Amino acid sequence: HGTSSISGQSNVGKSILALQFAMSVAMGVPFLNFNVPKPRRVLLVQFEMMDAHMTTRVQKCRDAMLSQYPHKMDLYKDNLRITSMENITIFTDQYKAIEGNLMAADPPYDVVVVDNLYSSSGAQLHKNDALTQLMSRIDTLRKEYQCAFMLISHHKKLEEKRPLEHSMVYGGSY
Repeated sequence: HGTSSISGQSNVGKSILALQFAMSVAMGVPFLNFNVPKPRRVLLVQFEMMDAHMTTRVQKCRDAMLSQYPHKMDLYKDNLRITSMENITIFTDQYKAIEGNLMAADPPYDVVVVDNLYSSSGAQLHKNDALTQLMSRIDTLRKEYQCAFMLISHHKKLEEKRPLEHSMVYGGSY
């Protein structure tokens, strides 16, 4: 029931990594080289791509994973829900809608993947107090619904290439 984050600059594959993570956890199959001990119910809420683009991406990823694990199709269908971008205004608070999905889930979700933190709220994440309030809201949801959160985040655009430090991530000091 923890909170984790994947952070990186634009166009490095964070969303694909998040999708593969969600599918692996839902199917109970290894993610990268990490064992997934058992299948879990996963809610992937994404605020990055329009539905048509996301559908294509999901189909390609699903087909690749199911070619390796064809006997996991039922787990994929039963355990993974991906929300639609239709009728969503990005950069507005989406956590009431996320809570609605958590509240309505039967059985409940074990993991919520938010892609991405920046566009899922109206918060100015470069301001520590705004990020603190958003993280507090997420923490409340995590505790109330007994689930883990995986948050996808961008880091500040850098002039020079250098190793990522926590201060480069929006709200990294928090």
